[in-house]
Amino acid sequence: MPLNMKLDLNLNGIQMVLVSGDDVVAYQHGEKSARILSSSGFQNLTLRTYEGLGHYTIPEETDEICRWLSANLCLGGT
Repeated sequence: MPLNMKLDLNLNGIQMVLVSGDDVVAYQHGEKSARILSSSGFQNLTLRTYEGLGHYTIPEETDEICRWLSANLCLGGT
């Protein structure tokens, strides 16, 4: 699907988190992805950035994802 095409779906209820800060995938790609998704109708989008993340996970990122999942999926834990 071309990036400039609008999706004909109700995306308001979809929760999404993007994490950026990778040394392999430039931060600008994360920002661009967030802009494109937002303009396509994803209104519940969270972009988190970490300086020097590398192309792997770090404890701070994992903790943030766990908090996000708990809050957005009503998991009731950490």
